[in-house]
Amino acid sequence: MTYNHIEHIELVDIESPEFIASSLHLLKKNNWIIKNFNYEKLEAEKSADDYFNCRFKIEITDNNATIECVSEKNNFHAKSELDKFLNSYKNFLTSTEFDAIVSEIKYHYFLNNPIQLDEEENVKVENNVLRFYKGHKVTSIIILLNVIVFAVMVFSGVGLFMPETADVIKWGGNFRPLILDGEWWRLIACTFIHIGLLHIIFNMWALYNIGIVIEPMIGSGRFVFAYFVSGIVASLNSIVWHYATPSAGASGAIFGMFGLFAALLTTNLLEKGFRVAMLKSVMPMIILNLILGTSAMIDNAGHIGGLLAGVACGYLFAWHYKFPQNKIINFLSFIIPVLITAISVFIIFKKLPNPYKEYQTIMANIYSYDSKAIELEQNINNPDSLKKAGYYWDKAIEENNKSMKMEFNKENTEFNEKLAYYLNLRKKQLRYIKDTSNKQLYNSISKSIDSVMNKIKFSQ
Repeated sequence: MTYNHIEHIELVDIESPEFIASSLHLLKKNNWIIKNFNYEKLEAEKSADDYFNCRFKIEITDNNATIECVSEKNNFHAKSELDKFLNSYKNFLTSTEFDAIVSEIKYHYFLNNPIQLDEEENVKVENNVLRFYKGHKVTSIIILLNVIVFAVMVFSGVGLFMPETADVIKWGGNFRPLILDGEWWRLIACTFIHIGLLHIIFNMWALYNIGIVIEPMIGSGRFVFAYFVSGIVASLNSIVWHYATPSAGASGAIFGMFGLFAALLTTNLLEKGFRVAMLKSVMPMIILNLILGTSAMIDNAGHIGGLLAGVACGYLFAWHYKFPQNKIINFLSFIIPVLITAISVFIIFKKLPNPYKEYQTIMANIYSYDSKAIELEQNINNPDSLKKAGYYWDKAIEENNKSMKMEFNKENTEFNEKLAYYLNLRKKQLRYIKDTSNKQLYNSISKSIDSVMNKIKFSQ
C-alpha cells in the first residue's frame, strides 16, 4: 500500500529554475537522494530505515508547482516530510539571503557540472594569490596569449600602430587564397593576430568584460569551446565575403561570446531582473558595433559569423542546462557545432572560388607570352616571326586587362598598372624594330622599357 500527499504552489516572483535549484538545495540538506531533475521536474528518494521509504516529486507547469510525497508504508512520514519541505522552503524564500544564495545554487546545479561540487578545489581557488584568474582562468589565458603574440610581432619589427598587410599575412592573418591552398591553421591563428595597438586594446578589454561574466557561469570548458568555434566560424564567414583582403583579430570570437550571453539572456536560466537589465545593455552594444562594422576598415562578415555561432552555442548549452543529467543532450551540445563547422569547412573548400589562384595563372600566362614574343623579336628579318611576336604582345595585354579587373590590394593594382605600361611599350617598340629612320625613337622606348622593368621586376 502506498500513501501520497500532494500540494500545489503558485510560483510568484520566482521562476522554475530558481525553484528547482532551491528545492535541490533544501532536499540535499535534509538527506534526500536526488534521482533526476531538469528545469521543470525533480525526483528524489529518502530511506530512513526498513520501515519506510519516501519518494519526492516536483512538476512545474505554467508557474504552478505540484509537489508530491509518496511513502510505501507510512502515511505519517510522507505527510511529515512534505510539511518539513514546505516549511523549509517558506523560511528560505523569505530570508534576506535568498537572492544571493539562489543564484549561487542555480549556477552550481544548472550551469556548472550539476551535483558535483569539489569543495577542496573551491578552497584552493579561494586561497589562490592570483585572484585575477579566479573563476575566469581561460579568459585570462587567452588575453595573455594575445598580448604575448602581439609583443613578439612588434619586437620582430611589425608596426606598433599600423602593420603592413604583408606582415599580417606572414604572422597568420586570415587570407582566402592561402587558406584554400591548405593553410587551414590560419582560421584559428588569425584570432591571435591584431592590427595595431588600439586594435588589441579594444578587443582584450571587450573579451575581459564578457569573459568574467560568462566563464564562471557556464564553466571554463564550455567557454573555451564556444570561443574557438565562434572564432573559426567568424574566419570562415570572412573568407566567404572577402576573397583578397586579409583580416585578423579576436573580435569575431568575442562577438560569439556576446551572442552566447544574449542567447542565455533570452531563456529563464537567469533571474528575470538580471536578464532584462543585461539585455538592455548587451543588445544595443551588439547592434551599435555591427553598425560601426559597416566601415571599410572593419571585417563585419567575421563579426556576424562569430555572433551567429555564439548564439547557436548559447541555445545548445541552454538545452543541456534544461536537462543537466542527460548525457546525450550534453554530448549533442558539443558535437552539433563541431559537425556544422566541419561541414562548412568541407563545402567552402570544395565550392569557394579562389580568384587569387586565377590571378596567378594569368600572371604565368603573361610571363609566357612575354618570353615568346621577346624570343621571336630576335629574328628581325622574318616578317612572320615579328607578326607572331605582335600576336603574343596582344595576348599579354589582353590577359593583363583581365587581372586589372580583379580588385585585390593596392600593391597588386600598382603592379598591374606598371605592367600594362610595360606591355604597351613592348608592342610600340615592335613597330620600329626594323625602321632605321626612327632609331632614336626606338632607343628612347628601349630606355623606358628598361626603367619600368626594374620597377616591376617582371622580365629579364
